[in-house]
Amino acid sequence: MCGLAGWVSFERDLSQEASTVDRMAQALRRRGPDSSGSWAARDVVLAHRRLAVIDPAGGAQPMQADTDAGPVVLVHTGEVYNFAELRTQLRARGHHFTIRSDTESSCADTWNGAIGYPNGWWACSPTSCGTGDTAR
Repeated sequence: MCGLAGWVSFERDLSQEASTVDRMAQALRRRGPDSSGSWAARDVVLAHRRLAVIDPAGGAQPMQADTDAGPVVLVHTGEVYNFAELRTQLRARGHHFTIRSDTESSCADTWNGAIGYPNGWWACSPTSCGTGDTAR
């Protein structure tokens, strides 16, 4: 299991606070000993500690995807059992995958319109890069 950390504020500029959220994520290092990463914008900072199970080489997070509405950044934890099925459905709708991670497969429906339900146990926090809007 991975570890997620984040900070949302609409009252102060968080773009320089990645180190603070990195320290929060560091406290979760036992949940994700394989790698870590963070992303910061004005209203939101996301950090991730990774336990690499599926696609160890390609599943680094936070992950960014381009959508019709603009770029989206997300962190994800858990396991999506039907990610291969979701991937097949998304390919049929024209989605291009760049890695083999279940993160990209399971959260791409958030980026491109729901196609079905991810089956498993997981949490995902997509954030619009243009607005800082974070799903709750």
